[in-house]
Amino acid sequence: MLFFAINSCASANLEKRVGALETGISDAKENDKRLTNQLSDLEKRLGEIDNSIFILKDVVDSTSEGVKEVKEGLSGIKKAEIPSEEPKPPEPGFASPKVPVWKAVPEASEPEAADPFLFYRKAYSYFQTGDYETAKAKFSRFIALFPRHDLTDNALYWLGECYYSQKDFQSAIQTFEQVCRDFPKGNKVPDALLKLGYSYLSAGNQGQAREVIQKLIQEYPNSEAANKAKEKFRF
Repeated sequence: MLFFAINSCASANLEKRVGALETGISDAKENDKRLTNQLSDLEKRLGEIDNSIFILKDVVDSTSEGVKEVKEGLSGIKKAEIPSEEPKPPEPGFASPKVPVWKAVPEASEPEAADPFLFYRKAYSYFQTGDYETAKAKFSRFIALFPRHDLTDNALYWLGECYYSQKDFQSAIQTFEQVCRDFPKGNKVPDALLKLGYSYLSAGNQGQAREVIQKLIQEYPNSEAANKAKEKFRF
C-alpha cells in the first residue's frame, strides 16, 4: 500500500511538472510569435524610413541645384546693363500677344497630386516593389502635373530606370538622354549618363556606351556614378 501511495504521489507530481512544462512551452511559443511579428513590423518601418531618406536626399540634391541656379541668375542680373530708355508702348491698334500657358489638371482620383512630394514617393514605392508599369504611369503623370518641380528630373530618371528594369533598352536610352538634354544642370545627370552607358551596352552598342562613359568620367570625375563606371567598364 505504501508503495502504491508513493507511486501515486510521484505520478501526480510528474503530471503537474509536465503540465507546467507544457504551459511554459506554449507561453514560449506565443512569445516567439509575438517577437516575430514585432520584428516584421520593425523591418517594415525601417524600409519605409530608408525610402523616406532616399527621397529626402533626392529633394535636397534637387533643391541645392535650384538654389545654385538662382544664385547664378541673380549674379547675371546684377552684371547686366540696365537700358536707360523706357520701353516704347505698343502702337495703337496692336495688342501685345498673349502666350497661353497649359497646365495639367489633377484628376479627382489622384488625391496625392495635391502634394508633389507625396505623389513622387508613391511613384517610387511602386518602382521599389517591382510594379514597373504602375511606376511608369505615376512618374509620367508626375512629369505632366509638375513639369518645373525640383523633382521632375528625378521622376524622369526613374522612368528610365523602369524601362531599363524591363529590358526596354531603346526607351531607356531615349529617357536617360532626355534627362541630360532637358535638365543639364540637374543632380541626376551623372546617374543618367551611367545608366545610358549601361543601356547602350545592353543594346549591343559598345561604341556609344564608350563615348557616354568617357563623357561621364571627364565631366563628373568625382561623382559616385563615375566611380561605378570605372569599376564596371574596361574599354
